Amino acid sequence: MFCSIASTYYFPKQRSEVCNKPECLIADFMNILHELDEAARLDGASSWRILSDIILPLSKPAIASVVIFAFIGNWNNFLPPLIYIRSMPRQVLAVGFNMFRGQFGQADYHYMMAVAVLVLLPVLVVFFIGQRVFIQGIATSGLKG
Repeated sequence: MFCSIASTYYFPKQRSEVCNKPECLIADFMNILHELDEAARLDGASSWRILSDIILPLSKPAIASVVIFAFIGNWNNFLPPLIYIRSMPRQVLAVGFNMFRGQFGQADYHYMMAVAVLVLLPVLVVFFIGQRVFIQGIATSGLKG
């Protein structure tokens, strides 16, 4: 029996495509001082309160960088959507961008450059939204508190 998931929005992803380097989040959580957790626990904070008020604000730069890199990695995904999604209206932009090339390599470069700018715009928007937190994480990564 043939089972196909073609022409659906779901297609399997490799581990590296789902999230780029989630290990940096774990390493960032490990670098948070245990004394902060203990002090909040002594003050009567619950586990959820410690997570929301202490750990997540201290981990914002790491979370922002993982979100930005994961978005860029998935946005530029080409081969898995090309293989698994068969209907053209559901294809991703990277595959549609490749359709501007002709069969024998001839291309209308002015159309390709216009589409390249359009494909790049969401990546720039996500980066500029997360830039403040991202740069803050780079600036404070070498400082010891």
